[in-house]
Amino acid sequence: MSEPAEDDDIDCRAASHLLSAAQDAPLPPDDERRLLAHLTACSMCRNVQGQLGVLRDALRKLGRGD
Repeated sequence: MSEPAEDDDIDCRAASHLLSAAQDAPLPPDDERRLLAHLTACSMCRNVQGQLGVLRDALRKLGRGD
């Protein structure tokens, strides 16, 4: 897992929480900026983001009865 380099940086645990929260509602601009900065540097969290997107899309399809 990546380590925060500055006071404004977030670690993977915080990024995970923000990724989860972003599934339910838009993030506040500060949180979104911090998450995007972390995702730029962390391939593991980008992978988690991709997996959450696949899961979200599959659940939407199930809800529509596709």
